[in-house]
Order: sequence, then C-alpha cells, then structure tokens
Amino acid sequence: VVALSDHQVKFILSRPNFAFLSNLATSHAVILSAEYGHQLAQQDSKEKLDLYPVGSGPFALEEYQINDLVRLRRHEHYWRGPVKMEQVVFDISQRGTGTLAKLLRNECDVLSSPISSQIPVIEKHPNMVLTATPAMNVAFIAINTSHLALQDVRVRQALNLAINRQNILDSVYYGTGTLAYTLLPPSSWAYQKDSVKIRFDRNYALALLREAGYESGLTLSMWVPSEPSAYN
Repeated sequence: VVALSDHQVKFILSRPNFAFLSNLATSHAVILSAEYGHQLAQQDSKEKLDLYPVGSGPFALEEYQINDLVRLRRHEHYWRGPVKMEQVVFDISQRGTGTLAKLLRNECDVLSSPISSQIPVIEKHPNMVLTATPAMNVAFIAINTSHLALQDVRVRQALNLAINRQNILDSVYYGTGTLAYTLLPPSSWAYQKDSVKIRFDRNYALALLREAGYESGLTLSMWVPSEPSAYN
C-alpha cells in the first residue's frame, strides 16, 4: 500500500483478484489507526480497539451500552466537512415486533433488516417507504456424509425431492425470496441458472428411500440456529 497524499492510497496487488473492490467495501476491511493500535498494544489494552474506536469518519463514538444502544455524535473536524445530522443512535436492544412498534410510534426514523413477517405491514403503511435489494444469500441444508444413511446418493436425492421450496418461500420469506438454482445468488457475477430445476416430489422421494432400504422410515437430527438474523 503506497500513500499518494494525505487522503489517497494506492493498493498494488500481487495477483489479479476480481473480488478486491467488493471486499474492500465490507465492514471486515476497516482501516484502523496504526498509532492508536501501537499505543493500546503497549498498554496491553488491545480490546479497546473494538470498545473505543478512533477513526476519521463523519461521526465519533459518544456512548455504547452493551445490548442496548450505540450513540454517535457529529465529528466537527471531519475532513470532508461536518455532516448535517448532529447524532446517530443505533438501537440494538431488541428484535421481533418491538422494533417495528418503535417505527410505528415514531420513536425511530429507520428500521434496518425487518423480519419477513413485518414486510406486508410496512408495505401497507401510508407513511413508510420500503427499500429492498436482493441479498447475497442462499439458504441451504448442508448434509453430513459421514452419517451412514447419508452416504447413499439415493437418500440425499430423496431429501432434495422432499423439500417443498415454494412453501418455504411463502411461509418463511413471505414472498420476498426466489427459488435457488445454484449455490450462487442471482446478484453474483458468476451466477448461471441451470436448465433443470429441482422439483418437489414426495412420492418419488419415498420410492428412493424404499430402494435404499429405509421402507420403515429414517430418523435424522438437524442443527438450526435458534435466533433469526439478517443473513439467515
């Protein structure tokens, strides 16, 4: 990385990387103060890099209450000039219907990542604007092939055929999702829609299980997250 000026740097890559710009735009690629980092390392207080961040952005941290809120105040000496808003408050105290209730009561101005069941309510409200864009997400079930039954391709095919994807789209995503054709979402530059779409066929799935020797059924355990999130 070469410093061209006080406000510009140049990245020189060792090899071509098509994902460099998109990776640079993620929160994981944040650039921190080296001087502040060295100071905290000398004080054996590296955890303060997360709790008390120092940066050059338009806002500065004023207050952080764990599992409650993050309050940012306007950075008066921001290099591009002070921003219009005096403060920004992130309410992280709760999920579920409580967040939508705060929006309806005008206790907040923006609701980020509403849960799917809230979307119809937001769409019908005359004073709300819903902004949505396809996410880089694909929901899938990962199969543990060290399990004896799942080593049989017929059992895996039966599981595939037994999933009613349209029911999941309607009941879980409330019509906001689309059927997946590959592991890559449509917004990916490498997305290629397969000509064959996996269908829901319960009878064919049962026939495959019988053929695999599981006429009386098969018991499997499934691990699922206990809390919903924006990416799941």
